[in-house]
Amino acid sequence: MPEQTFGRFRVVRTLGRGTYGVVFEALDAGSGRRVAVKVLTSSTGEDRARLLREAMVLARLRHPNVVAVLGTGTQEGVPYLVMELVEGGTLAGLIARRTETQERLLALLEQAARGLHAAHEAGCVHRDVKPDNILVDASGARVADFGLVRLDDASRLTETGLAMGTPAYMSPEMIRGDTRRVGTWSDVFSLGVVLFEVLTGGLPIRTANLLDLAHELGSPAELPRASERAPGVPPALDELARRALAKDPASRMRSARELADGIRAHLDGKTSPGSLPLPGEDALHSSSRRSPWSWPRAP
Repeated sequence: MPEQTFGRFRVVRTLGRGTYGVVFEALDAGSGRRVAVKVLTSSTGEDRARLLREAMVLARLRHPNVVAVLGTGTQEGVPYLVMELVEGGTLAGLIARRTETQERLLALLEQAARGLHAAHEAGCVHRDVKPDNILVDASGARVADFGLVRLDDASRLTETGLAMGTPAYMSPEMIRGDTRRVGTWSDVFSLGVVLFEVLTGGLPIRTANLLDLAHELGSPAELPRASERAPGVPPALDELARRALAKDPASRMRSARELADGIRAHLDGKTSPGSLPLPGEDALHSSSRRSPWSWPRAP
């Protein structure tokens, strides 16, 4: 079989496939560097615009917790995006294996929240925040897959009233397709779902049915607290998740940085209200103690 190349990048193996494209590990023939190449497999104009938009977003973001874009190109009319290769897996994989301490998972989520806050500061709303889109390696966590991102200063794509993203992590306004109310606070809700999952090992709403999920998110009742599913969750983290998961955006936590600061306060042992320290050294190594609460048994 002949070698597959995209410009000067020679494909080594397939890393993953999605609805709109495939991601390869590739070797840069010029530098010898290993990279990730995201290739569009869909042929629609909107999907092409989505890939170019992702490139534009990542190119203007320079943050250690956001996947870096290295370049773009076109091969026989097919656009592709070249990104840094993050080896090690995803936060979803770590949560599923249940072999890591909660402290390490929390430290990784803190880093991802800081990367997401940087994207928000740049005028971007991710709209598909979930553990699968948080890549992890020895240096920490990076937010990836900005393909559904909305730019506040650009014409809005995918705003047809259809819900875009992964339902289990969507905010109420996203699940309704209420694009006028979708904003950075919607990503904060998704982070809250991830925090809940880290704390309990499960999702706040236990259903795979989209209609049931929409009904639960549309009801006036609050979502369950993490401590209801995993007794022993520290009160400060329990409250942090509750505030991030407020159904009404007006009552929700203000920013991804606020969630990151709350996690950092817990990891540093500062859980008093209003104690929001600035990010310190590598969070992966800042706490090695094992959590005082354990993974709950699966129902």
